[in-house]
Amino acid sequence: MTEKSGLIKFLILSTILLMLVLICYLCFIIRMLNAETIIVVIISGLVIILLLWIWFGTYYQLSKDKLVAASGPFIWNIKISDIDFIRLNQNTFGGMYKASLSMKGMEIRYNKRRSLHISPVQQEIFIKRLKELNTKIEIKEK
Repeated sequence: MTEKSGLIKFLILSTILLMLVLICYLCFIIRMLNAETIIVVIISGLVIILLLWIWFGTYYQLSKDKLVAASGPFIWNIKISDIDFIRLNQNTFGGMYKASLSMKGMEIRYNKRRSLHISPVQQEIFIKRLKELNTKIEIKEK
């Protein structure tokens, strides 16, 4: 389960609301049904679907040998043996791939140079389980 921050929730929900208002305005208020309107409605609908998929489809799953992190249509399969270190207390907007719905989380570094930002709700339990599966994982504070 992933932690969801208020800012990310606000951004996703306000974008969805804005897209819905745009669709309603074009289709029902000014009744403008032409090719451009149809394109705008389709693109807005796809954006809404993508944001909902990310909101409801962000999760982390640990098995004996791999960590699966998903955020909507984006899925990372990381071998636990490839994880080098975990950096805690990461607050960031950019710079690495994210399978997270929170500004605060942890960076998983794997394959020497690749990294992924995640934000499990029970971070201590998650790290403990990873350390049980790969004792070579180094834990670093910010």
